[in-house]
Amino acid sequence: MEIQNFFVVILLFLAFSNAEIEKKNIKILQVMPFIAYSHVKFQGHLADLLVADGYDVHLAIHEMRPITAVGSNLAKIIKFHTSVAKQENAQNPIKAVFQNKTAYDDHACILFWRSLGHVCKEVLQNETYKSMLKFENFDLGIGQDPCAFVLFKELGIKATIMAGPMPLMDDVEYVHGIPIQRSYNNFIFNGYINAPYLTFMQRLGATLEILTKYIGYGSPTNFEMQKVLDDSFGKGKYNLEEAMQDVSLIFSNSHELIDIARPTMAKVIPIGGLAMIPPKALTEVN
Repeated sequence: MEIQNFFVVILLFLAFSNAEIEKKNIKILQVMPFIAYSHVKFQGHLADLLVADGYDVHLAIHEMRPITAVGSNLAKIIKFHTSVAKQENAQNPIKAVFQNKTAYDDHACILFWRSLGHVCKEVLQNETYKSMLKFENFDLGIGQDPCAFVLFKELGIKATIMAGPMPLMDDVEYVHGIPIQRSYNNFIFNGYINAPYLTFMQRLGATLEILTKYIGYGSPTNFEMQKVLDDSFGKGKYNLEEAMQDVSLIFSNSHELIDIARPTMAKVIPIGGLAMIPPKALTEVN
C-alpha cells in the first residue's frame, strides 16, 4: 500500500467516526510495549510518518524490557516504566529461544504473554498515568497488544486501529472469527519452515494444536494475559477479547503478493513495507 493511501484511510476512517475536526488538530495516542527492536522500529517509523503528515502523535512506550530506544524522532514520547522490566530481562524467554534453538515453544510463549499481562496490570492500576492521558483528549488510538485497547476504552477513545510489525497473528484471527486454515497456513510462532507445503503429519499436528489450544480455552495469548488481570482486578473487570473485537481497523504488516493465501475480512488492511526506511545512496569511493 502506498503511503498516501494509508493516510487517506485514516482520514476517511475519522470522518466516518464523526470526528469532524481539522487534520492539524487530530491527536493520536500510539501505544506499544517495549518488546524488541523490530517492534520499536516499526512503531517509531509509523509515528514519524504520521507526524510528518501533520498529525499530533503521542507515542506511549510501556516498559516490558528496559527501554533502550524509542524508534521515533518526531513524535512526543511518553515512557511508562514498570517493575516487569527487571524480571523480564533476567528470564528473557526470547533470548533463550535463540540461544537454545527451541523456537517459540509453549513455555517461552507463556512466560512472554504472562509478562505482558503484568505490564498491562501496572498500566491499568496507575490512575495518575491514565488521568494524564485522558486530559489530552485523543481522537484516535493505535495499539499493538490487547492491553492498549482496554486502555483506549478507559480513556474514551472510540476510533482505534490495531497495528503491529507482524502479519496477522493467530490470536487476532481467532478473536475476529477469521478461519484459521491450518492445513497450509502456518503458525506465526513455532511453525514449519516448509509451509504452505506441509506433510500429512505436520497438518495433523497443526490441527491437533488448534483443537487443544483455541477450542480448549480460546486464544493462548489472551488467556495468559487475561488470567493476570482477573487475578488482580477480579473476573469481568477487563475483557481483552472484547476490547480487541471492537477495533475499527487492523493494519497487517504483510503484502498480498508474497503472503500465503488466507481468509480475511474487510477491516484488515495489509501495509507491508510501510515501516521500511528509504535507502540512502552509497558514497562513491575512488
